[in-house]
This record gives sequence, structure tokens and C-alpha cells, in this order.
Amino acid sequence: MKCNDHKITARCHVSDCPWRIKARQVPGIAQWWVKKFDSQHTCSRAIGGLGHRNCDAAFIAAFVREQVVANEKYTLKMVQTEILRQHGVKISYWKAYRARELVLQEMRGDFESSFALLPSYMQESRSGDAETCFQLLYQDKGHFHHFFWAFGAAIRAFRKHCRPLIETFLTGKFRGCLLTASCIDRNNCILPLAWAVVEAHGYCIYHLSTNLLHAPKNTPAWRRFWAAARAYTVAEFNEHMGKMKELNPEQYKYVVKLPRHRWATDCFLGRRYSMLTSNCAETINSVIRHLKGLPIT
Repeated sequence: MKCNDHKITARCHVSDCPWRIKARQVPGIAQWWVKKFDSQHTCSRAIGGLGHRNCDAAFIAAFVREQVVANEKYTLKMVQTEILRQHGVKISYWKAYRARELVLQEMRGDFESSFALLPSYMQESRSGDAETCFQLLYQDKGHFHHFFWAFGAAIRAFRKHCRPLIETFLTGKFRGCLLTASCIDRNNCILPLAWAVVEAHGYCIYHLSTNLLHAPKNTPAWRRFWAAARAYTVAEFNEHMGKMKELNPEQYKYVVKLPRHRWATDCFLGRRYSMLTSNCAETINSVIRHLKGLPIT
């Protein structure tokens, strides 16, 4: 490209491609006169390498906004493909990610500021239902720690029995656990009563025994592990763990490295009610799976 205050000449960076433009400033006014323009590209439109300085995340976000708004499952690969198809620019995975996040932030709000909105959310919820309960706890430096809430309608529906707390992982920018307290209503359906966001919770023994230990079901070591998890006394726990060590030393070494209060009934810090699996949590998880990656408010 050649240019000065009065004229400009630009051509395609591919030497044998005929695309070029020549323009000259109109004397006396702030306008330019295009003297020659060969608009046909004979080269490949794809720009070599990754990216283009003018094709930043903000530009890409504006271009794919309609697609992302219409389909929140619009993948990063789809963003890359669309920009290459429309503009001939190859963009990196992370630039596509930043662009899509800009669109999602416009739709949902950003994760950081959503925590500052919690007090306002609590006040608005109480104004609609005075029986709604909240508790917001902060750490020493004023950072978010725990948030508990129970809607008044659910409290009124809850009368006699409440099942143990169950959890599902949050998948947004800030990780944690979403706990729910549930009961079974008169229609034999699950009623989520209360909710809380915390940093961790107890382990599901089923997932430990199958996914982490890779242990076949109903083997002697597998049965001893379950018996140890159910044990109510230290002596009973030690007895089953000793047998497991004899039967499968490798699995025993893995288990003893886990925080014991997260899975063993004899030293569980809360009330487990003999519930060692997360079957009920899987049901709740399937209902709210699309919400776990959103900002907290």
C-alpha cells in the first residue's frame, strides 16, 4: 500500500492477484475520488496465519451476536467457521471464546458484578414473599463465602420430612457446589425446598467406587469399601478398611488419601441420614443443567 496526504494506492498482498484500488483526494473538500478499483480476487480469501489486527473479539462478537442469542449452544468451532467463510480470516480458539463470552455477558451479565447484586436480589425476593429466607456469608476480606436461600412457597409446601442435602457442581467461571434440600410431596414428586452455594460437599460413594476406583461391582474389596463408608463407629470402619487393604492394597492406598470426613459416615461433619449416593441429585441436576453455568444472580 502506498499513500500520502493526497492519494492512496492499495493492492492484494498476493502478488499475482489483480485486486487493487486507487483514490485521490478531491481538492478543497474532505472527500476522496476512487479513480480505479479492480474488485475481483483471484487468490484464496483466507488470510494466512491466525487472526487479523482489525478482526478483534469485539468485531467478531458484533458479527455473531444474532447467532449466539438465537442458539446459546453456538460452538466456538462454529464461530471460527463463520468468520472464515464471511471474511476469509482464520481466528484462534481463544479469540472465538472471548467473542462469544462478550455476547453471553451482554445477555446474562458478568460473573464478577453478579455477586454484588446478591443483596438487591434478596431484598426484591423478600418484597414479593416475606417468608423467603436468605443468608449471605462473607470471608474476612469481604469475599463471597456461602449463600443460602429458601423460597417462601417451598417452605409453606414443606411440612413433615426433608431429605438430606444433595449437590451438583457449578460450571460457570467460579466453581463451587449448589446444594439443595428436597422432600417428596403428596404426588410423590421431588420438591426442592432450599438452596445454597458453597465451596465443597460430601462425596458420592457410588461414583467413588465406580469412576475413581475403577472397581468391579460386588468384589470383596468393593463390598468392604461400601461397608467402611456405612460404618457408624471408628472400630467398625477400621475393621473394614483393614480387610480392604488385605484384598486390594492399591485401592486401599487411593482411598486413605481422600478426605475421610467427605465420605465416611463415622466422621461425617453433617447429617448424612445413611444416604451415600447422589441419585436424587442426578434428578435435580438434569432439571437445572442449563442454569449451572450462569452468573449467581
